[in-house]
Amino acid sequence: MKIGSWIDFGAISGWTIVWLVVVGVATWLAARYGRRAVVRLLGRVDGLSDDYAVTAARLAGYLVVLLGIGTCLTILGANVQPLLVVTLIVALVAFLALRGVADNFGASLVLQTRKPVRLGDLVDSLDHTGTVVELNGRSMVLRTFDGRVVHLPNGKVLSEPLVNHSSRTGNRSEVEVRTTALDHVDALRDTLLGTVRHTAGVRPDPPPDLVWVASSPERLVGRLRFWHGPGSGTSVASAVVLAASAALREAELAASLSAPPPPPALSPPPEL
Repeated sequence: MKIGSWIDFGAISGWTIVWLVVVGVATWLAARYGRRAVVRLLGRVDGLSDDYAVTAARLAGYLVVLLGIGTCLTILGANVQPLLVVTLIVALVAFLALRGVADNFGASLVLQTRKPVRLGDLVDSLDHTGTVVELNGRSMVLRTFDGRVVHLPNGKVLSEPLVNHSSRTGNRSEVEVRTTALDHVDALRDTLLGTVRHTAGVRPDPPPDLVWVASSPERLVGRLRFWHGPGSGTSVASAVVLAASAALREAELAASLSAPPPPPALSPPPEL
């Protein structure tokens, strides 16, 4: 297709050139100051990184330039309908091809502005647990306890349950207590709680407690519950088990400790 077939060069006059110059200068100024305005406006949004603001400003500038080009073609008398059809087709193909990218980018904006997680938080999402080391336009990057780096798509993170273990009060862990010393339950309870309160890593508030969850004629089963910092549950529970075992031996009290508590037995409890 020749340019002369869709632009009427015979209708071009001096005023046409003047209008082209005016539209060109106006487009350049609008794109330049429009980008600055978008950056300044999005910079006021709490939690939105500079990368997102720059990307949005660049897209706004491209949009202004495309509008300016379309206006110039209209002034030249061009038939813009074929261009509109091509533009719509390209936009549709780009939408279908970049739909996943757009979903992740939109989800990243929500994560950045609503701040359900921050860098350094310990989170659990999509069957992965780890520390947030990066939040970008595509994924949330976790470093797991075994040193692996996991990239979780932002769209799926936002649509699935997201557990943030980092909180001011910390996290709670449990140690299962099984004892046959039914005549010394109070002494057992005081020994365990007194030991846990002085174990390194256990937070004093909320205070530790011991609740009994199962009973039989020969045995009591309880949960020794205590609070600690995020990500330190395994090490603190290990310290609690060691300290509590030593204290029980010293007090000559029989009990077994398990951390974490084992899953419930598949067989029914014995009949009374």
